[in-house]
Amino acid sequence: MKVILHPGECADGMWIIRDNDSNPFVLAVDCKSRQIGRSISTKFSSSESGAAMNDLPGRGSQALHFLNMAKDATAWPVKDVQAGSMLDALRKGRFLYVYLSTQAESTFGVGDHILHMGRADSERFLSFFKSYYMLHRSSSSSAEAEAARDEKMR
Repeated sequence: MKVILHPGECADGMWIIRDNDSNPFVLAVDCKSRQIGRSISTKFSSSESGAAMNDLPGRGSQALHFLNMAKDATAWPVKDVQAGSMLDALRKGRFLYVYLSTQAESTFGVGDHILHMGRADSERFLSFFKSYYMLHRSSSSSAEAEAARDEKMR
């Protein structure tokens, strides 16, 4: 199930995937990191988020926003949580926030819920959508310079 996000939200795409037992898993994907429009209060200590948080785009501010939403989800009364919902998945820790980067070389994880995909893994993840992604990225003037750099690196 695709989740329709507010334009200013912390991810570019989000899906709820259910296994055979209807257990939900939330996948949030950020294709081009940006700072979200408000300050982020970090509820996670550096040991929880890992030293690699500083290596994430925008120092991981969008992923931190998502992690904070998940932490806030645990405060909801159990009687208000619908089985198989996004809230259910967040409460159970069944989610992953993925940064796609067609420029970075390395893929690395931060804690249990954040993954930064480097060029090769991002291209495999995008599969046949890669051309569309590159076209979309190149449609803004700020991305034109990045796209030119990508082509030179190949």
